[in-house]
Amino acid sequence: MNSSRQRVDISRVASIAALAIALLIVALLLWRTWQSAQFSAGIFGYPFQVDESEGMIAAETLLLDQGQNIYNFPGPQQFVAAPYPPLYYLLNLPLIHFTGYSLKVGRTLTILSTLAAAALLFALVKLATRRRLAAIIAALAFLASSLTAFWGAIVKPDLPAMAFALLGLYLVALSIVGQQGGPPPAPTNAGSVPVQHRDPNSQFTIHNSTFAALAVAAFALAMLTKQTSVAAAGAGFVVLLFSDWRRGLKAIGLYVAIVGGVSLLLDGQTAGGYFWHIVTVHTLPWNFDRLVSYVQTIWSVNWPLILMGALGLIVAIASAIRGTSQRIRFNGETGKTDVGAQFIAPVPPIPNQGVIYHAPTEPNQGVINHAPTNIQNSKLAFMLLLYALAAVVQASGVGTLGGVHNHFLDALSALCIGFGLLLGWLLDRANDVGSALPLRVAGLIGLCVAAVLVWLLIGAEYDPHDLNAYQFRLPSAAQLEGMSNIAQFATNNGGPLYSDNVSIVLSAHQRLRSTDPYTQTHASSPAIHPNPADRWDERQLVADIRAGKFALIILAPSDPCKGGGGEVSPAIAAAVCDSYKLIQRNVEYIYQPR
Repeated sequence: MNSSRQRVDISRVASIAALAIALLIVALLLWRTWQSAQFSAGIFGYPFQVDESEGMIAAETLLLDQGQNIYNFPGPQQFVAAPYPPLYYLLNLPLIHFTGYSLKVGRTLTILSTLAAAALLFALVKLATRRRLAAIIAALAFLASSLTAFWGAIVKPDLPAMAFALLGLYLVALSIVGQQGGPPPAPTNAGSVPVQHRDPNSQFTIHNSTFAALAVAAFALAMLTKQTSVAAAGAGFVVLLFSDWRRGLKAIGLYVAIVGGVSLLLDGQTAGGYFWHIVTVHTLPWNFDRLVSYVQTIWSVNWPLILMGALGLIVAIASAIRGTSQRIRFNGETGKTDVGAQFIAPVPPIPNQGVIYHAPTEPNQGVINHAPTNIQNSKLAFMLLLYALAAVVQASGVGTLGGVHNHFLDALSALCIGFGLLLGWLLDRANDVGSALPLRVAGLIGLCVAAVLVWLLIGAEYDPHDLNAYQFRLPSAAQLEGMSNIAQFATNNGGPLYSDNVSIVLSAHQRLRSTDPYTQTHASSPAIHPNPADRWDERQLVADIRAGKFALIILAPSDPCKGGGGEVSPAIAAAVCDSYKLIQRNVEYIYQPR
């Protein structure tokens, strides 16, 4: 009797300790999330672009609102970059139509998408672990990240595309996990019945094929928001093929039909211009050293999350594989279940107990009637691992000329999923009343190590001298004052304006000669595009500069006469040097005709 009571006391202490450590991790991540939110708020209120894509997207949305097809081949009087599929522009268009030029429209859309992505990470981890606390930690880890704080608050399609992609991944997960909260449907003479998802409070039933079809739509929306958003779709389609190859092929065919149909339609309407914008002009050199440089920057701050996320994904797949050889008794019969069922989908909590308390397996009851079958658990773990691997491959795009660390966003979300899986597994180990005391102690130690790593994660800062990390620093008060003075100077001048900062031109309400001067420079380069048909002809713009047709030229700080000129081409820099004089050095340099 005393021995039994002692075991209960030890179990209670272990559970309370596990809960306390997990709540400490939540508190640490909440504090960092608050800091990230303040950073994002600072970006939201900054009236000028913090990334060249912001001004570009705002400008091209305005052109769409004026009836211009931004995917036509650009003529000599105006360079238009249009590097993204149409959906993000169209989502911005209704509000831009009423507000006119405003970066806050796109920033609001991105922030809402960031919150949606975090909610979907929560849903995925909760589905995989059945632990709300682990799911909360995964979502907070995503929101707390400096990557999310910056890219989740600017005018950029990455986070909207990610939200669609994660929605697709979640829908695929629902289609393979099976019926929730009840025993599997009995097979018929014709074979197994289709898996159904039933709300216990209603008569509404959803077949897994419906989830798969909805997932295809979500993946297609992601691709039509940003053309490189393929990691989640790739993982989802592979698992659908393994689950049911006929259904998988149908899903892939539908996806190709939607994305391919829209792309071919736009390309046909623009006589090949859409393909030129999306592919040709943005086919740029790739450099391994650039990739390594950015990886080192991200690793320097995020290594604790990288280690924990990778470990969580490894544990998930190992648990699922190991479970194929485990058998338990359920309903008086012998059947297979996943050892990882306590990890991937453990027994629901006992009523009126905390989320980390789980009911022990009763004799003749088993977990099979509360959790997906072994093969479904294996597919879920496999899909999440595939997503992570595909995200790593996708991140290699940072080595492309002009690539920056937004390429790591899918890898970040995959690591946050892995982190949530790891926390769910450790909580299960610490709370497993059927395990020996050393195993429960090991679970508690693992949670303590995770808390220490989270502490190191939230305290890490980027090297202030690391040029790869400049986006993670808010514009200073001096920068804001300087940009405001320049914009006011340009507005008061009232004459034609050319600048490599599109937000200045838009603020001054001047006609745009280029929506993306950075891409324009590469698009006109014979070294990058040796085929003249692939290049944009900059000769008219250079001639106009030499003729002094711009009342002001505003460029990033550098000396065009010494080979500089910010992000403009050598021909434009030479024309500015020959025909213009520097009249003001500020956060940007201002030139007037000689």
